[in-house]
Amino acid sequence: MLHLRRASIRGASRRTIAATAVLAIGAVTVFVAPGAASAAPKPPPNPTNGQLSAAAAAKAAANAEVSRQSAAVGRLGGEVAAAQSQLAALQGAAELAEQKVALAVANQRAGQARASSAIAANSRAVAAVKANHDSAVREVQSIYISGQSGDSTGALLQASNPTALLDQSALNNFIVRNKTDAIGRSQKLSIAASNTAAKARLAVQRLKVLTATAKSAQRAAAAAVSLQASRKASLESTLASSQAALTAQQNAFSAAQAHLATLTGQRAAYNAYQRYLAYQRRLAAERAAKARRIAAQRAQAAAAAAYARKHHKKHGGGGSSYTYSAPVHASGGSWTAARGRAAVRRAMTTLGTPYAWAGGGSSGPGYGVCDASNGAPNDCYVRGYDCSGLAMYAWGPYISMAHYAATQYTQAGSYHPSLSHLKPGDLLFWSNGGIGGIHHVAIYKGNGQIIQAPYSGGYVEVSSMYDPGTIFGATRPLT
Repeated sequence: MLHLRRASIRGASRRTIAATAVLAIGAVTVFVAPGAASAAPKPPPNPTNGQLSAAAAAKAAANAEVSRQSAAVGRLGGEVAAAQSQLAALQGAAELAEQKVALAVANQRAGQARASSAIAANSRAVAAVKANHDSAVREVQSIYISGQSGDSTGALLQASNPTALLDQSALNNFIVRNKTDAIGRSQKLSIAASNTAAKARLAVQRLKVLTATAKSAQRAAAAAVSLQASRKASLESTLASSQAALTAQQNAFSAAQAHLATLTGQRAAYNAYQRYLAYQRRLAAERAAKARRIAAQRAQAAAAAAYARKHHKKHGGGGSSYTYSAPVHASGGSWTAARGRAAVRRAMTTLGTPYAWAGGGSSGPGYGVCDASNGAPNDCYVRGYDCSGLAMYAWGPYISMAHYAATQYTQAGSYHPSLSHLKPGDLLFWSNGGIGGIHHVAIYKGNGQIIQAPYSGGYVEVSSMYDPGTIFGATRPLT
């Protein structure tokens, strides 16, 4: 009969749970000795929900503050860069203003030099004009007052007639007029020189104004540079303070994060510890139940053996739960111990193969049947063995059996050994009542162990012969 999923946790399932509990506890080292429960380790600290909430809130607040400080540092960094750019522009403007001052001063000095030269030339022209004027005035006065002028007296005395004298007088008049014209021209030149000097002085005044304006612009540019440098220094100081505050806040966030991680880890370790304790309690209950089953089976076997010895016959039928034979019938037919061991070796090659409801047979694994009502909703997609299929494969080289555990009980062989006389390769059966109620079969490996395909979702495994429950009986194939 095909074997359904069993509620009890057996074999590999229990080992998987134990390993999971050990890994989850983390720092807590757990070792469960076979057949005995280990002492419970010291419980780890268990932070309260309030502590966890407070730690999470502190981390969130620190993270928000880090974001705020980061934004402030970024903004200040931008302002410092802008201030540096403005300072560079102002420094350039100040240098240009300084160059304009230098040019204005040079122009003023050159203008001053030209003005001084024009004034000096004007002074010399005025002096020459005045000297020439004074000399001409004196000579003209002498001519008209005395009638003589230099060499003209001699000419008058030497004149032979009035005509000659008139001619000489005309000449003197011409000379006086020429001197007067020369004086006029000298005065015009003096006026021109005076005008030139006046223009030079005016140019100097204008240059002084331009120089003063240039110096004022240079002082304003220098003041702007100084102000911008102070503003930039202030921004840099603020940026440094903000960066220090950001570093401190980042450290605070790291500390809050580490604290939350510590508390979370403690809570996880505590929860794992609780699961471990629950597993230990469940394991202890299973061991106690297993011990009771073993004791009951041993008592049953002892009573059956005593009854068999008393009546010297097999006991079975009528709804009994077990049939027995005396050890003297341990062999017969074509059975040999070597064939039993060969069947075990063949079954061992299937370890780890998936369970497939109604799958497998004497030739190897096969796809199962999907049947949700029997706890196998997806087994038609699984290639493996069910319990009776595994028995068929183990003994396939020697015997052909039906794919049905209840039939295999009598079909495999006629000798049904007691639990105290099992041999490797024997088939063990589990029943809900009599032969017709047999629902599971496995291959006896030796030393109280069986090879079985346990249930849908499981895998072929080696486990204790008592894991599937109370044993109904055994059959030695080929007897």
